[in-house]
Amino acid sequence: AARGVLVGPDNGLLLPAADALGGMTGVYELVDPAYRLADVSATFHGRDVFAPAAAHLCLGLDPARLGPPVADPVRLREPTVHIGPDEVRAEVLSVDGFGNVQLAATDLGGLTGTVRVQDGLATVGRTFADVPDGELVVLADSAGYVAIAVNRGSAAARLGVEPGDVVEIRTAG
Repeated sequence: AARGVLVGPDNGLLLPAADALGGMTGVYELVDPAYRLADVSATFHGRDVFAPAAAHLCLGLDPARLGPPVADPVRLREPTVHIGPDEVRAEVLSVDGFGNVQLAATDLGGLTGTVRVQDGLATVGRTFADVPDGELVVLADSAGYVAIAVNRGSAAARLGVEPGDVVEIRTAG
């Protein structure tokens, strides 16, 4: 990355971090055995491949010495997000163990008060307690994403959604 070095698998997770740090300047396959442990486990590359490579890079190793350039690193598909004047459509990023639904959107585009979520009504609030037990609330979660929750219940079960689904939040009128 422009402001640092990131070491990890080519599974798409590092590219957003590189973008946030100013963009990629190069991607290299970690194949030179001089910069990894002698015995590489099939399941613990963090210890056997990535940590030794990172240590060598911290000591000033030119990243190009780790192996050949990767021409087309994996980039994850951007999640669906549409914010309009009267609606937000966003992909479900995750559902936690309580059934709270985290969406890919980071704002509600001005939606306030009572809104329609799928076929039900919800209140835009700040905390779970802004609605009675069993009611839907739309709020910003601790990571800054739009989330849908049920006070003392499961929004995922109520809405029948899972990661990858698209949820629509719109004005109630």
